[in-house]
Parts: sequence; C-alpha cells; structure tokens
Amino acid sequence: MRKICVIELLSAKNVRSFSSIRNEEATIRSSSFSGEPVNFTESIIWFTSSMTCRSAFGQVLKEQDKFIKLIGEVIRLAGGFDVADIFPSYKFLHSLSKTKKKLLDVHCQCIRQTQEEVPEAFRDNATFNVEELNYLKLVVKETLRLHPPVPLLTLRECMEETDLNDYTIPLKTKVMVNVRVIGRDPKYLYDAESFKPERFEQCSVDFNGNNFEYLPFGNGRRICPGISFDLANVYLPLAQLLYHFDWKLPIGMEPSDLDLTESAGVTSSLKNVLGSICVLNGKWRNQVEEKN
Repeated sequence: MRKICVIELLSAKNVRSFSSIRNEEATIRSSSFSGEPVNFTESIIWFTSSMTCRSAFGQVLKEQDKFIKLIGEVIRLAGGFDVADIFPSYKFLHSLSKTKKKLLDVHCQCIRQTQEEVPEAFRDNATFNVEELNYLKLVVKETLRLHPPVPLLTLRECMEETDLNDYTIPLKTKVMVNVRVIGRDPKYLYDAESFKPERFEQCSVDFNGNNFEYLPFGNGRRICPGISFDLANVYLPLAQLLYHFDWKLPIGMEPSDLDLTESAGVTSSLKNVLGSICVLNGKWRNQVEEKN
C-alpha cells in the first residue's frame, strides 16, 4: 500500500499535477473570509481534507464534517493512553504531558518580509511559483523544527545490542525518538528555543531525514512518504492568505493573551482555538471596489 501511494499519488510529478486543485481549494477557503474572527486551525483542516480527498478520490466527501470530527477523535484517543502503564521505564514521559501557557513573541518583521515576497509567486496571476517563496520556506522549516507534526516518532525496536553515549541498549528494546527535543537541542542550534527562520538561510539541513538534528518527517524506511504533497499543501494556502489579507488579533486581545498550549495527542496541535481577523489588504480592496 505504501508503494502504491508513493508511486500513484505522492510522486513529485503527481503532486505538481494537483496544482489546479490546490489553487481552487485555497481560493474557495480564502474567499469565504469576511472580516470576522477566523478559526485558522479549522480552515486549514478543511483545506487539507478537501485537497486530499479530491486528489485521491476525485471529489470532496459528502459527509466531510463527520469525517473531520472522526479523524480528530482518533488522533485524540491514539495519544490518550498512558505509555508508562505499558512500558514502566517510560515514566519520564509524564513530564512531557505538562502543558503550560506561553506568551507569543510577535515577529512582525517575519510577517512583513513574507508578505513582501509573496506577490512574486503570483506575478503571473495564472500560476503559482513556489520557487519565489524563499523566506516563507524558511518560516515553514523553522515552524516544523519547533513544532514537528509528530513529536514522538513511532516505536522502533533495537535489532541488536547497541552502545550509545555510554549507554547499552539491549536487543529488542523499544525506542521512542523525541523529535521535538532533538530539534531544540542547543548543542546543535544557537538560541534553539527562539523562532529564527534565518538560521536555515545558509544551511543545508533539509526534510529528507539525512540530518539527524532535524527530523520533522522522520527518517529511513519509515520517513513520511508524502513530504512533497504535505509541503505543497502548506505553501500555497499560506501564500494566498498572506497575499490577499492582513492579519490581526480580535479587538481587545493582546499578543500576551494568546494561549499557545499544545493538546495531548499523536500530533502537535493547539489545545484552544486560535482566532484571527483577516482584513483585505489595500491592493485587493481596490480591485474589489473597481469590480463593484
């Protein structure tokens, strides 16, 4: 099944062939915004679901609401068991489940810089050129470093007794790789807890799993087969949202009021809704007024 998906659905050629579907779905979602607070998480989930279903089955599911809720429940339950009950030596994981509220460090310069380069990607108006989005790619790469999609990779079994950093790992030992901690290790990255997309500017580290200090999609035979598909479905909607809109917090809310607590589960996601208000930027507001 994995081989079929890689060849028939997730190859670079097929991912490029889905560009018209991505454009259409991204346009549908962005055109539905009306100046009211936007549930950004919900919008991205809807886009991803519609895009994936149309690519795989040729149409959006009739009961998409139920499907999305079901997937969310599966992810929640899959991450809800107590690992320490099954593997007593994993009691240290209890400390990982303690979430806390963090204040958002607003990076206005990052947003401005990304918005400045986005028009280059839509210069033709008929096509989307992702190669022009150099800084947005850095932003996505840094985001995946701090918040990898799957913080703890699926269990691996040690095939032979291994000595690692003065530790002996016995044969058949079940090992969990903590990608989130690896990506924040100050031994490999300067100021590792800070959001700095520029750190990847002159760096060869990539998503292919060859750099063990950066494994947002895993590595080896179990690396995510849909990396190209995933990234294509991230770059376009983000670019469109930054191209057409300026973003601000709801009235009365300050950056320090944002709750960035992550929920427990198989994947990284915010525990509470992140609401943002989109305002049609000056260029597009003028075009809309001219059409009307």
